[in-house]
Amino acid sequence: MPQRFIIYSPVDDAFVKRLVGRLRTAFPGLKVWRGVRRQISGVVLSVLLGSGVTITAAAPLLRDSPPTAVVQASDTPDPVPAALDAARRFTGGNADWGALYPGGFEHTFADGVTMVLVPAGSFEMGSTAAEIDAAFEMCRQAAADDSTCEHAWFEDEAHDANTQTFTQPFWIDQTEVTRAQYQRCVEAGGCEQTPESDFSTDADQPVNRVSWFQAQTYCAWRGGSLPTEAEWEYAARGPERWIFPWGSAFDGSLANHCDGRCSEERWASGLHYVNEENDDGYGGTSPAGAYPGGASWVGALDMSGSFREWTSSLHEPYPYDRDDGRELDTGGSTDVLRVLRGGSFIDSSYGMRSAHRYWNNPDVGYDYNGFRCVRSG
Repeated sequence: MPQRFIIYSPVDDAFVKRLVGRLRTAFPGLKVWRGVRRQISGVVLSVLLGSGVTITAAAPLLRDSPPTAVVQASDTPDPVPAALDAARRFTGGNADWGALYPGGFEHTFADGVTMVLVPAGSFEMGSTAAEIDAAFEMCRQAAADDSTCEHAWFEDEAHDANTQTFTQPFWIDQTEVTRAQYQRCVEAGGCEQTPESDFSTDADQPVNRVSWFQAQTYCAWRGGSLPTEAEWEYAARGPERWIFPWGSAFDGSLANHCDGRCSEERWASGLHYVNEENDDGYGGTSPAGAYPGGASWVGALDMSGSFREWTSSLHEPYPYDRDDGRELDTGGSTDVLRVLRGGSFIDSSYGMRSAHRYWNNPDVGYDYNGFRCVRSG
């Protein structure tokens, strides 16, 4: 007879998520209910013990049957300090972090926003000459007229001794900032209301039409900042420099981009770069986190496609050096350019590569621009 286990952890919901994931892996087809009581049926006690949980109350319901376990919050150790320690000492590659924390290490902060941990490490930023040539070819394949693609569009990605090293871990939002999250800042008086979107206004959609100034204000309100170009690219690519967040081969099912449905939309008449053979499931925008299979090596979602994301950085030539002035606060100046990354739902494969750079004036809130925040580890 199946027994029931009740896992009670109001302090750290991320712990419950990881434990549920382990149980599902151990018992394919396991029925899981997550709510106030988070009940999990049909499992054995050894799985709970194997997860490092101390059982404080256990009583057999039937003779020779597994007991029911009640795990109180005080018995679930805070996993964040151990993860931060592992992240500070990390020296491996993308898969090594995934082996430590399958799907990444996530934590929901007091503001209700879930972030993922990016460990210390190094990577070579930008694109090699061969990668730039490959990006140009991607553009030609997606273009209605391949003569409209220009090799020069990709040459500002070229790197030369552009190794970036992070001696300390940091946190990055698991998804782009949603409309609901941004609205909380507006209602608290910390942020300006953005213009109404021409696309979906559902609360779980990423907020768009937000300027660089507005994005920076929101992140500061949460105690963080916009990521630098280097932070963003490292969180997307990792030490192994994957071309896309999920790997180095494009997969049109893993991100919201300009696919076969894109050209059917009312707003798409002027688009010239379409991956017609693909279907990502949406003609326009999609809810935040809609493509878990496209997660980056640290578990960040939608870093390719969806909306282009503001970074803190001024658009300057490589090599990137955060101390050369590109991270300076230019006040209210609007005659500068700030970098965006990741591509959007109107971009095709070439523009969704993690090394590709977009840029806009900081006072511009385009339909296709969103953002996410970082904070120190």
